[in-house]
Amino acid sequence: MTSKLLPRFKYGLVCDEIREEKSNKTLIVGLYGSKIIVPGVPGIMAKLCFRLCFDATRAYPENFDLMIRRPDGKVEGPFPVKTPRLEDEDEGYINISLVPFPVGAEGPYEVLARNEGQEAKVLSFRVVKGAIPA
Repeated sequence: MTSKLLPRFKYGLVCDEIREEKSNKTLIVGLYGSKIIVPGVPGIMAKLCFRLCFDATRAYPENFDLMIRRPDGKVEGPFPVKTPRLEDEDEGYINISLVPFPVGAEGPYEVLARNEGQEAKVLSFRVVKGAIPA
C-alpha cells in the first residue's frame, strides 16, 4: 500500500543492536527503557538502533525521512528510510542503526518521521549522565 504521507506507527524500540536472522527471527540486543544512562556528556555511543513498528493494513509511503531532535532543539538528519513492501501482514518493521551516535547533552531526544511537509514524533527517550549499572 502506498500514497499516505507517513506510516501509522504503533511503537518504537531503542537498543544497542538489531540482527535479522536467516530463520526469520529478529535479535534485539541491549533494549533500553525510556532512559539511557551514559558515563559522560558530551560523549559518543558506538551505535544506537531503533526498531519502528507500523500498521501495514493502512496505506503508507515507500520512502520518508527520520530526524533526531536533540535537547537543544537542533535536528539531525535526514536519515532516508525505505519501507518494506508487505502483503498479508498486519505490521511492518523498520530497523535503523546510527553509527556512531553522538550524545551532546542530557535531556529528551525525539525520533521524528518527516515526509512532504508532514512531521510526526515516532518515539522519545531521555539521556542521563550517571554510573552505568553493572
